[in-house]
Amino acid sequence: MRWFVPSEMGVDIGVTGIGSALGARRVDNAAVVAAGYPGGVAEIERLTGIRSRRRLADDETLTDLAVRACRQAGADGPLDALVVSCVAPPRRIPALGCEVLGALGLEDVPAQTINASCSGFMFALDLAARTVATGAQAALICAAEARSPIVDPTDRATGALFGDGAGALRLEAGAPGLLAVGITSRRGPDAVELADGPLVMRDGAQVYFAAVEGMKTASEDLLARVGMTWDDVGLVIPHQANGRILRRFQWLAGLDDARVFSNLAEIGNLSSASIPVALVDAARAGRLPTDRPVLCVAVGAGYSAGAALLRVNADTIQRIQSQETP
Repeated sequence: MRWFVPSEMGVDIGVTGIGSALGARRVDNAAVVAAGYPGGVAEIERLTGIRSRRRLADDETLTDLAVRACRQAGADGPLDALVVSCVAPPRRIPALGCEVLGALGLEDVPAQTINASCSGFMFALDLAARTVATGAQAALICAAEARSPIVDPTDRATGALFGDGAGALRLEAGAPGLLAVGITSRRGPDAVELADGPLVMRDGAQVYFAAVEGMKTASEDLLARVGMTWDDVGLVIPHQANGRILRRFQWLAGLDDARVFSNLAEIGNLSSASIPVALVDAARAGRLPTDRPVLCVAVGAGYSAGAALLRVNADTIQRIQSQETP
């Protein structure tokens, strides 16, 4: 993995805002079956761990969700950079980052859009942190994903997995918060592919093992890099892929339920947006620790992986808890 540890550069980078937004339409497993999924309601929950997911309403756009998440995270404050992660933006041009920037009413702020599949938030975090470390005062990260338009509802592998949502995080210079981030990629098999048609998952078993082993390895490599162990971590927030992957990862890492946060059951797999949305939900549930770091980890198709250790201060948590629930 390639590491970025702010303290080694003599800089402090704080997490000063987190926000989220979910599609307004709640879709339960019965609705998924009614749309043509080739399985029953109980089977979906057993195989995926998902009871319902949130998807875009007819009058919503992905940009709408991204803007709401960014504003909650602090887009109204001074900003030097915007990094947006998205696997399948509604349009290739103009870039989603520029669309979000314009919808926020911002000018002269460099905006870029990246795709690292489900690890996109970690890659955006690395990029934004390096931007702050080299002189920027503040950077905003947004992971915005709408998988429902690109999924075949009759496909057993993908039809029940995904929801639509966006999560954002604001970084600022001068306050401790981000301890370390590590990212890596390699060219893997095309087990998951999105070309001109719907999303395709060809080998579910391969995806399962790559996700479980990848998240465990990325987490332990990051902890070793900063001289920590699992015992030093207050909460683990893995990418919310599916229930079987999360349970296996938790078992292999030796973590009990109190040490791992999951919101998968009610909102589904949000691809790269899952971790920032989970950070917000963990804060609202009173689960984010202030005395020990949070470990976030994700693996995505491609193959890509990333992990980060961060602290969220009590003031930021309190501000999140006072915001309207999406």
